[in-house]
Amino acid sequence: MTADMKQAAHQGIHPVSSPSHLQAFFDCSSEVIIEHDPALRCLAINPAGVALLQLSPQDFIGKTSQEFIDHQLDPLPHRSFFQALSACLEQVLQTGERVQSLHELTGKQETRFYEFSYTPIHDDTGIVAIVSLGREVTAAQIRQKQIDQVLRRAQTRLLSLIRTINACNIAHESLRQREAVLQTILDNMPQYIFWKDSQSVYQGCNRQWAELVGIAETHEIVGKTDYSFAWSREDADSYRAFDQDVILSGIPHLHVLTSRLHRNGEQLWFNGNKIPIQGIDGEVIGILCMFENISDRHRADELNKSAELLQLVLDNIPQALFWKDRELVYLGCNRNWGRAAGLENPLEVVGKTDYDLIWKEEADLYREQDRQVMETDTPVLHLIEHRHNANEQEAWIDVNKIPIHDAEGNVIGILGTIEDITERKLAEIALQKSEAQLRQQTEQLAQTLRDLQQAQAQLVQTEKMSSLGQLVAGVAHEINNPVNFIYGNVNHAHDYTQDLLSLIELYQQHYPNPVPAVQQEIEAIDLDFLLEDLPKSLSSMKLGAERIQTIVLALRNFSRMDEAAVKVVDIHEGIDSTLMILHSRLKGSHAAPEISVIKEYGNLPNVECYAGQLNQVFMNILANAIDAVEESSHLSSLSFQLAPSTQNSKALNAADANKIQDISYGDATQTKLKTQNSPVIRIRTEVTDHQQVRICIADNGLGMTEEVSTRLFDPFFTTKAVGKGTGLGLSISYQIVVERHKGSLRCFSEPGQGCEFWIEVPITQPISEDSQSLNGENPIAPPCDLAPEN
Repeated sequence: MTADMKQAAHQGIHPVSSPSHLQAFFDCSSEVIIEHDPALRCLAINPAGVALLQLSPQDFIGKTSQEFIDHQLDPLPHRSFFQALSACLEQVLQTGERVQSLHELTGKQETRFYEFSYTPIHDDTGIVAIVSLGREVTAAQIRQKQIDQVLRRAQTRLLSLIRTINACNIAHESLRQREAVLQTILDNMPQYIFWKDSQSVYQGCNRQWAELVGIAETHEIVGKTDYSFAWSREDADSYRAFDQDVILSGIPHLHVLTSRLHRNGEQLWFNGNKIPIQGIDGEVIGILCMFENISDRHRADELNKSAELLQLVLDNIPQALFWKDRELVYLGCNRNWGRAAGLENPLEVVGKTDYDLIWKEEADLYREQDRQVMETDTPVLHLIEHRHNANEQEAWIDVNKIPIHDAEGNVIGILGTIEDITERKLAEIALQKSEAQLRQQTEQLAQTLRDLQQAQAQLVQTEKMSSLGQLVAGVAHEINNPVNFIYGNVNHAHDYTQDLLSLIELYQQHYPNPVPAVQQEIEAIDLDFLLEDLPKSLSSMKLGAERIQTIVLALRNFSRMDEAAVKVVDIHEGIDSTLMILHSRLKGSHAAPEISVIKEYGNLPNVECYAGQLNQVFMNILANAIDAVEESSHLSSLSFQLAPSTQNSKALNAADANKIQDISYGDATQTKLKTQNSPVIRIRTEVTDHQQVRICIADNGLGMTEEVSTRLFDPFFTTKAVGKGTGLGLSISYQIVVERHKGSLRCFSEPGQGCEFWIEVPITQPISEDSQSLNGENPIAPPCDLAPEN
C-alpha cells in the first residue's frame, strides 16, 4: 500500500488512494483482509477483520503481532490467533510462497473457524507485502465434524460388524440380512468405500467405488485386485505398496490426497483414509479405505495455481503484453506493459480503456487500430513505430496485434505485444553508417589502387621507353654522321667518275687500237658494261644515302629528344614519320598482304603539343590498326582455303580452324567471315568548331564488341595472347591525350565493321604544373592490344 493508504488506514482504515471499486471491496468484504509489510508490521485491516478480532485498528496498525501482544495491558481476546498469525507470516517470508492455515477463534459463547490464505506480493526486489485473506468456514467445519463423527460411528459399527462376522458363525440367513443392511448403509454414504484382506485382495465395496472401477454389482469386486482394473501396472503397484504399509505398520493414514482414474477416463481427486482392520486377537487382517471426492475443490485450487503460474510466465516475458475484449476494455496485461502504462500492479488495468491511461492523446489512434484488427480479423505484425520516450530520447518499438477467437472462431478480443527494439534499430543505423563509410573507403582505396597502377605503368613504361627513345636518337645520330659523309662524297665521286669516263672516251677516240695488253684487260673487265653500270651504281648509292637520311630524320622527328616541352609542330609531319617507321609492316610480305594507307589531310595549322608523346599515340593506334587488318586478312585467307575442298581444310591446324568456326560478334556466334577488299587504313585530319584538331584513324578490320570497347583504355587490359601485348598502349595514349593535352580520345566500333579512333587536341595547349605528369619524358609504348576478340 502507498503512504497515503497507510495514513488513511491509521485514521479510518480506508485506503483512499485505491480505485473506487477496490475501496468498496476492501470496506464491504465479509472476508477478513490484513496487509503486512516485509517487517511483519500491519499496514491495513478492513472492518470485517476489526469486528472479528475485537481490536482498535489504531493499536494494531504499524505493529507486528508480537508487539501488539506485548503492549496489551487488558486481557487480549484471541491471543492464540495472533501467535499463529505471526508464525504463518514468518513462514511466508522464509519460503516466499503462499501459506494456508485453519484458525480456531473461541469466544464467550461460540467457537468459529476461519481459513486464512497468506499471499506474498513480489516486485523486482523481492517481497514487498503480505496480504492475509480469511474466510469463515465454521459451517463447513461443523459439517466436517459431523461427517467425521458419522464416519467414526460408521467405522466403529463397521469394525464391530466385521469383527462380529469374523468372530462368530452366525446363521447364513441372518448374516446375509446383516450384510444387506451394511451394504445399504455403505451404498448411501457419499464416500467411496472398499476393504481388502491382508493380501490386498478386495473383499467388498460400496456402490460409489463399484461405479468408479467399472463393475455393475458390488459383490463382483470380491477376489479382484488393483491389477484387475484399468489402472496402469505402475499405479497398481503403488496402491498395493500403500496398502501393505498400513497393514504391516498397523497405523492408519488419514486425509491423504490421492487420485484415481474413473472408468470414463476422468481423473478424480480424493481425500483418502486407510485404516487397518484388526481381528479378535488384535492382529491386522485387512484394510478399510474411505475416499471423499474433492475433485471440484482440487480443480479450483489447480486453476488458481495455473492462473498464478500463467501470470508469472507473462510477467517474465521480455515483451510487453496486453489483451482487451470486444469493447476495447482491458482484461489484463503483464508487468512490463503495466510499467509502461504507469501502473504499479498489472491487475489495475482490468476494466480500464486507453482513455484512462497515460496516452490519452493517442487513445483514438490505438482504438481505431484495434477495432480494424478485430473487424477485419487480420493481425497486424511487426508494425515499427518511432517515438520519443519520457526522457525525449528516440525510441523504436515493434508492435503486433492479433485477434483472439473463441471455440467457434468468433473474434472476442485482441492480444497485443510490444517489443522495444531501440538498441537493435540504433545498431542498424550505426551499421548502415559504417557500411557507407566502408564503401566510401573502398572506393577511395580502389581509386588509389587505380592511380597506383597507372603511376606504376607510367613509371615502368616511361623508364623503358625513355631508354629506347635515347637509343633511337643515339642510333639516328650515329648513323647520320657516316651517312652525311657518304652522301657528301657521292657527288664528288660522281663528278670524278664522269671525268674519268670522259677521259676514257677521249682516249678511245684517239687510240682506237690499244696495245694487246690493254685490249686484253678491257675485255676482262667488260669495259662497256662498266661504263654503263658505274653511273647507275653511283646513282643507287646516292638514292640509298638519301633514303637513310630520310629514315634518320623520321626517327629524330619521332623521338624529338630536343622537344620535351610544348612546341608548335606540324601534325602531318608526325603522322608521316610514324608511317615511315611502320613502313616495313605496311608494305606486306608473303604472310600478310600490303596495307593501303589513304591520307585525307585537311588544312591544319601548327599545333602546340608534346610532339614526342603525341607521336607515341599515333604509333600505338596505327600499330593496333595494322594488327587488326592483318588478323582480318589472315582469317579471310583461312576461310578461303576451307571453302573449296575438304582436303584443304584438313591441311589447316586446329587453332586456325577454331578461329574460323568461333568468331564471336556480340551475343551470337557466327561462322561466316566478313567479305572485304584489301586491307586499308584511312587517316583523316580536320579542324573542329572548338579550336581543336581532329585526327581520325580508321581500319577495315574485324572491329570489336561493346564489352571490349568499354574496357579499351583500362590499364593492363589486353585481348592478345600472353607475350604479345602488355595492355598499356592505349591506357598511356589515353593519359597523353586526355590528361596531358586536355583533349579527348574516343573509339567507334562494331563487330565486323572495323574500328575508328578520334584524337582531338587543342590547337593552343594550356601550360600548367599538373600537366607535367610525365616529367617531360617521351615514352614510346608498344603497340596496343586491339586484336579481334577470339
